[in-house]
Amino acid sequence: MKFSSSAITKIVAMYLVVALVVGFAVGFLVNRYLFAPPKVPETLVVATWGAQWGEATARIAENFTKLYGNPVQLELHAGASGVVIPKIANAWPEVKIDVVFVSPGVCYQLADAGYLVPLKREEIPVIDEIKTPLMIHYPDATDPNDPIYGIGIYQTGGAMVAWRPSIVDKILGPNVTINKWSQLLDPRLKGKIMIPYMGMGVGGILVTTAYQFGGDESNPEPGWTHLKELAETGNIGAVWTTEADAMRLFSTGETPVAFIFNQWHMFPLAKEGLDIKWVPYLEDTPEKVVPVTADVVAIVNGPRQEIAKKFVNFFLQAQNNEYYNKMVGAPPSNKNARIDPALEPWTLSTDVVENYGRFPDVATRAKKIDEWTTRWDTEIAPLIGK
Repeated sequence: MKFSSSAITKIVAMYLVVALVVGFAVGFLVNRYLFAPPKVPETLVVATWGAQWGEATARIAENFTKLYGNPVQLELHAGASGVVIPKIANAWPEVKIDVVFVSPGVCYQLADAGYLVPLKREEIPVIDEIKTPLMIHYPDATDPNDPIYGIGIYQTGGAMVAWRPSIVDKILGPNVTINKWSQLLDPRLKGKIMIPYMGMGVGGILVTTAYQFGGDESNPEPGWTHLKELAETGNIGAVWTTEADAMRLFSTGETPVAFIFNQWHMFPLAKEGLDIKWVPYLEDTPEKVVPVTADVVAIVNGPRQEIAKKFVNFFLQAQNNEYYNKMVGAPPSNKNARIDPALEPWTLSTDVVENYGRFPDVATRAKKIDEWTTRWDTEIAPLIGK
């Protein structure tokens, strides 16, 4: 078959066009997949506490990164977990923090403000392994049918009073047991008692005191009355705002008596050989009530929430939950995780929880905390240290 010169020219032109198109496509693909920088995995920002909480979270996060490829950056709370609220609010609608470890009251506040996403079993299947009471629902914190916004990372509770016998015995007498409110008022303990700031546990110091004298979140007046009584003695030597400060003040003996001291404070100090005695409730108050609750993990409604759900599901797996709680000194929230046998002497017994335990009304605390803090700063704080 012969082709005219014009036909040959057309064929050559067609092949040149095809070659150019193919060459362009190949060049694009080579540039796209060989020379273009690879997509960098998104970094997850996790807000949590410092000390052993931060250390344990960091180690689990390292394994998460190995498995999923996403780096995890920790942002440590500078005090009570409530400090994360203004951080999220001030940046909103931009999301700079993806996962938060917070108290139940702070979780409720964040959910109420619309900052959190509901946590669904189909997306976070480990929820089925978590003890049912250790969930924060919204808007009714006690209704299991409401969406879940916070998942317990452990069960918390501990000493109504803890003390250093090697120091206190020299002050109050040998082998003393501090299990009465009247003992906390003893003038020999001037400057020797430490208590948590109002923000810790979202008003925990106020409400726990109120519980002992017939009050609660809706009627905190008995708490105000008796905290004022304690402050007026001059026995309160320190008000701690971080877990690290609480443990330092206790371990150095600067304040060898702690009114309200959790198991996660006592356990790591005891492991280091510190002498500690404690009681879960007071014997001379009208009520014997022991607060039992759980700090929780929640997810902020942002662009990295799908990665965050993977992180939470990974974090709460039985093996990780067991490891985490062994480090921080708390009973695990995952039903399949084992409690550290060394922790049991520092943990509320089942009998105490069943007979005296009370889960706090986190909704009321969240609504009242600003009012309580203002009143604390004006009525109680000026009396401390006088």
